[in-house]
Amino acid sequence: LDHSVEAQSRGRGCGQNEEFTQCGSACEPSCNRPRAQACTLQCIVGCQCRQGFLRNSSGRCVTPRECRR
Repeated sequence: LDHSVEAQSRGRGCGQNEEFTQCGSACEPSCNRPRAQACTLQCIVGCQCRQGFLRNSSGRCVTPRECRR
């Protein structure tokens, strides 16, 4: 594990409804693409939306209901 990357990301902090991950999906679900899609097998280090949230066009993690607003 690269603890310097983790420390930098934790120091910056993740946003509301996000969590830091060492191996997140390269194809994070979003309001535009809420369903899983074919994706490359690679780990993305950084902040991703928590389970049950989708990334909106502003980059925030929101509930599926908030996507429709």
